[in-house]
Amino acid sequence: MKILMRAILSSLLAFSGSGCAWPKENDRETQAVNATALKPNEIQHEQLSEEKLNRITKLHTAVT
Repeated sequence: MKILMRAILSSLLAFSGSGCAWPKENDRETQAVNATALKPNEIQHEQLSEEKLNRITKLHTAVT
């Protein structure tokens, strides 16, 4: 009985592990970007909102 259970568990583990598809190293594609061709977004604000400034201040004081 123990041998049968071990065989079943081993089979289940082997089949469940073989179903996982990990990305291959050569599947990733990297492209170079010409930095001079980059343009700022059309939406630009003169300054940040008060809420965002408060969040930045809280974060800065928490980190330092």
